[in-house]
Amino acid sequence: MRARIAEVLDRKGLKLGHYVGDFTMPGIGYMLKEAGAEYVFFDMEHSGNSYDTLQRCLRYFEAAGLPSMVRVPSDGYDHIARALDCGADAVVIPMVGTADQARAIVDKMKYTPQGSRGVALALANDRYKMGPVAEALADANARTKLVCLIETAEGVANVDEIAAVDVISGIELYIERGDWDKALETAKAQEVRTHSIIPLRWQWSWSRSWRSTWTVCTRNT
Repeated sequence: MRARIAEVLDRKGLKLGHYVGDFTMPGIGYMLKEAGAEYVFFDMEHSGNSYDTLQRCLRYFEAAGLPSMVRVPSDGYDHIARALDCGADAVVIPMVGTADQARAIVDKMKYTPQGSRGVALALANDRYKMGPVAEALADANARTKLVCLIETAEGVANVDEIAAVDVISGIELYIERGDWDKALETAKAQEVRTHSIIPLRWQWSWSRSWRSTWTVCTRNT
C-alpha cells in the first residue's frame, strides 16, 4: 500500500519528520521508521543530492512505508517536474513570496485540467504501473502536494494570499527560521517596525532531530 504524504500533511497537529541531506544509505528508510519518524524531508537545495540519488532514496523510503517530501533547489519547471517524475508526492519550494508565484508552481505540478505539467505516466511516479490515462492523471493530481517555505519578509507579508491559492494545490505553509531570521535582522537594520512585517500571530511547534530543527507554523485564530 502506498504511503501518502498527503495523509500526514492533511492531519492537524504536530507532525514529526526527519531531515535527510547526506546520509542516503539503503537502510535509511527503515532506520527512520524504527526511530518513529512519520515522514522524511529529503533535501536537494542544501545538499549534493542528484536526481539519481533522489530516485534511489524514494525507493528506500517506499520500502519502509515512509512518506516523504522533497525540497527542490528552486521553483523552476525542470526541478519540480523531474522530482515528481522520480516519484515525489510532495515538493517543497524555497523562498515563496507571492500568491502569483504559488499559482505558477501549482501549474507546473499538476496535470491537465488543473495545470500544464508534461505527461509522464507509468514511470517511478506510478510505480511503473500501467492503467487508464484519465485515472492516472486524476490520481497524480490528487496525491501531489505543495509545501511553500515562507522565508522572507515578502512571503510573510503575503502569507494570507499564498494560503488562499486554489484548494486543489494542497498548499502547506512552513516558516523556515534561518532565512527568515536573516530577513528580520535586515528589516530591523532598516528600521522597519516588526509588526508591519508580521501582521499575523503565529503558534509555533518544533520538530527536532539530531541534524536540523524545522519549524511548523499554523495560523493562531
